[in-house]
Amino acid sequence: MSAGTRSFKDYVDDAGHMALYRAYQQRYARSIRESDRVLIEIIRALVAKRPRPGRPLRLLDVGCSTGNLLGHLKQALPGLALSGADIVSEVIAECRANPDLAGIQFDEMNVLNPPAAGSSFDLVVTNAALMFFDDDELGVALRHLGALAAPGGWFVAFDYFHPFEQRVALTETSRLHPHGLTFHLRPYGVMQRLLEEAGFESPAFRPFHLPIDLPPPSDPGQISSYTVSQQDGGRLCFRGTLYQPWCHLTAQRRR
Repeated sequence: MSAGTRSFKDYVDDAGHMALYRAYQQRYARSIRESDRVLIEIIRALVAKRPRPGRPLRLLDVGCSTGNLLGHLKQALPGLALSGADIVSEVIAECRANPDLAGIQFDEMNVLNPPAAGSSFDLVVTNAALMFFDDDELGVALRHLGALAAPGGWFVAFDYFHPFEQRVALTETSRLHPHGLTFHLRPYGVMQRLLEEAGFESPAFRPFHLPIDLPPPSDPGQISSYTVSQQDGGRLCFRGTLYQPWCHLTAQRRR
């Protein structure tokens, strides 16, 4: 990691930012985000392909934060055995104490250094998390995610992926991140190679397009997502000056 670049460890160790992020997530505890709606439909389709007579399919959300996605999955797919993991101990404690998340298993985990032994899962999910890893960290994380997935199981992600042969690492210095925070926008080809090295196959990328308008912030110092309409009726999603190539990804663990 180059001098001045702040990555995954700095992100999760920033207590002030993590508190703000948890407050942001609370807005979607009852009202589902559009990207999560698509994520759940992808999971629903994968579940239909992988029946498990006699036991429920097991799903792990790595980097679960406040458990929003798991709460919505609990309602949408009640037959799943749900688990969540996060590196932030306060988040895990809050999830365990949340009555809306009763019946879901929550554990503290650093995906760069997970427990030596553990359960395997039919579906492993990450939701807007991989963008904070540098290349070396991402390789380690994907290998550990591969170890968590059962043979034939699925990895599902929502993150910054794009079709161009262009690797971008952008460090944002803003009111929200005064010390800088680096985002990685990765090509499909790079992700395909890293996934194959981690034991996955048949990766499929599904670009995500917001079906609603998000207004730009009135305060230029407030860096948040907004949309720009296109002539064809589509919407491009931006964060400040950064175009966000949001994309859903699926890959299957080799048997």
